Amino acid sequence: MQEKIIYAILEIFGMFALGAILRHRQLLRHEDLDRLSKLIFDILFPLLIFASLYRDLKPERLYEMWSLPVIGLGIMAFGAVVGFGLICGMSDRKNGRGETFMHFCAINNYQFLPLIVIGNLWGDKYVPLLFILNLGSTIGQWTIGIALLSGGGGIRKSLKNILTPNLYAVVITLLIICGGV
Repeated sequence: MQEKIIYAILEIFGMFALGAILRHRQLLRHEDLDRLSKLIFDILFPLLIFASLYRDLKPERLYEMWSLPVIGLGIMAFGAVVGFGLICGMSDRKNGRGETFMHFCAINNYQFLPLIVIGNLWGDKYVPLLFILNLGSTIGQWTIGIALLSGGGGIRKSLKNILTPNLYAVVITLLIICGGV
């Protein structure tokens, strides 16, 4: 098990190193990053979500998974509560440091790092559970996380940010699976 965890961590750092090499050799320029990010986050990642859920999620098990989004949101809320307690120990909370600290307490790496670790430890059949958990995590990121970082922002802005291609991919795939397609 330990070697699988080490392999997952090396895989992540290998991707970081590849990006750094591409940037250093100028095969990937700063102006390319925005388009590449949109391609990955708005098209390729939702396709991965769809393929993973459709292939590996059994519709008869969906009733068991209602707690996963609640847990994802609960993790974010728990982090925020812990942050409220820990912020008292900060000597300098000015210039947005307190808000940033609170944000980091609440928001965790709930998608990409766990995706690689879960895939390496338990295989692709457990990846759909992460995507179901991330329904709650995404809601927590764009409500709790942004409220802590910016002091609010309004419900309309939060709803706009929650409705991402990744969320659409999960919801549409669940509807397709439940519909028996």
